[in-house]
Amino acid sequence: EIMYAGGMAAMDYTKEIYMASDTLGLKVLGRVPLKVDNTADGETSNIEHGIFRYNNSSTYPVTSAMIGKTCYVEDDNTVAGDSTYLVAAGLVYDLDSDGVWVDQNPMALEVARMNARPYILAKTDDYTVTAANCFQGNVIITVAKSTGATMTLPTAIAGYRIGFQRITATSGYDVLLQPASGDKINAGAAAGKATNAVDAVSEA
Repeated sequence: EIMYAGGMAAMDYTKEIYMASDTLGLKVLGRVPLKVDNTADGETSNIEHGIFRYNNSSTYPVTSAMIGKTCYVEDDNTVAGDSTYLVAAGLVYDLDSDGVWVDQNPMALEVARMNARPYILAKTDDYTVTAANCFQGNVIITVAKSTGATMTLPTAIAGYRIGFQRITATSGYDVLLQPASGDKINAGAAAGKATNAVDAVSEA
């Protein structure tokens, strides 16, 4: 992929770098300082951190009420107050007539991800969770299945964070989190599965 100067860069769970987009499973890293043609892979680009101005979305514009809050990627040059997959672009620093100033220092990016609104992935049956679901950090999978549902997790990778919430509050039906072979739900749990309580949120 060609990395264009002045655009936002993002990374997926394989550590591949892309121009940022409203795509599930990305984390914004900062701004691309110089154009790099990485079509054949192997090229590198230093990512800039700081406070940068991007275009304001015409569909979901960022407002002054969002200063200090998370804004989201619409495309690599545009930030928004809302989006389809809610990929955090950074913290809104200021607005002017030319666009939105976004804080993309490392700490600000981390806070923006932590405070991002959750992306809800609604399911009604058993589901195999993907690495992209986990990597973004603000994905919640909701399950509405009267006979219980099994969620099969991908092989654990550091930094994975995903939540599961049962919608139907029936004590006889559980959400079972099934880790990959050899993995555990958390350090203190037995390998095999974890079961949530009524209306509780379990994290893996």
